[in-house]
Amino acid sequence: HPVPVALHPVDGDGAGNEVMGA
Repeated sequence: HPVPVALHPVDGDGAGNEVMGA
């Protein structure tokens, strides 16, 4: 995925990536 930029607190793996579920 993209770098964790913490725009989303949770995504597909909970990393906090820019794109949800990425």
